[in-house]
Amino acid sequence: MLEQILAERLREEPPENCTVVKGSIPIIAFGRFRSAKVASVSLNPSWAEFEPVKDNYRFHTLKTLGVDSYSNITDKHVNQIVDYCERYFERYYTTGIRKIKKNPLYYKSWFNPMEKMMNDIYGVSYLDGSACHLDISQWATNNTWGKLTETQRKAIVGKRDLELLRQQVLNNNYEIILLNGATTSEVFLHQCFNIDNYETVTLQKTTRSKGEKTITKVEGYYIKVNKLLGEKLKKPIKIFGWNDYIQKKPTNIEMIKSWVKSTITLP
Repeated sequence: MLEQILAERLREEPPENCTVVKGSIPIIAFGRFRSAKVASVSLNPSWAEFEPVKDNYRFHTLKTLGVDSYSNITDKHVNQIVDYCERYFERYYTTGIRKIKKNPLYYKSWFNPMEKMMNDIYGVSYLDGSACHLDISQWATNNTWGKLTETQRKAIVGKRDLELLRQQVLNNNYEIILLNGATTSEVFLHQCFNIDNYETVTLQKTTRSKGEKTITKVEGYYIKVNKLLGEKLKKPIKIFGWNDYIQKKPTNIEMIKSWVKSTITLP
């Protein structure tokens, strides 16, 4: 079922007027999503994933596949796309481009904070395939999420986007899922999996001092699940989310990491 949904997702036309990168292929995963133990989840891929790096491309496009429409993507193309997605991090180390520090083949500035967090917490890594990354929407957009209108946000989080994410979680062996940011947590827990009985923990209270910068509230969300959408899982999954987007709030990473690390050992 996952393979069929994946193929259908790749043949879907992008929503109009949402700044989807022209000719870009939906990014169904970053890394070994079928064998990873831990999956991080965020909103949608960056336009930067389709920028050439010294004549190399991080992901396929319609042009690199040699087709002029999504409906012309064949099963052979699907296999090519999935292979490229699964080897996203590995290709960085096997092309020789790792020597180019300013423009690595993978989006290092985005993934490194999460990589360090996962490695410190659970000893897993994107680079060896024990961790992977998934997105709520698989479309890369030229505008960042914060610059998309509400209409555009709803359009790029389509039914097939959510269905693919559901099947990736239901059909694989993830032990831990990390939800990066408030919107990601909201959509994943409520819209995607109808979860509302999770625990909310205040990690940092909002404080305001005259003449000083306001410190905003930081929340964590946690639940251990044995079933999702009424379907029994292969193994229980511990789901952690937080309301900060750690790439924009690196100062809160240690706080979030300490909370996850202390909670992860709970039965």
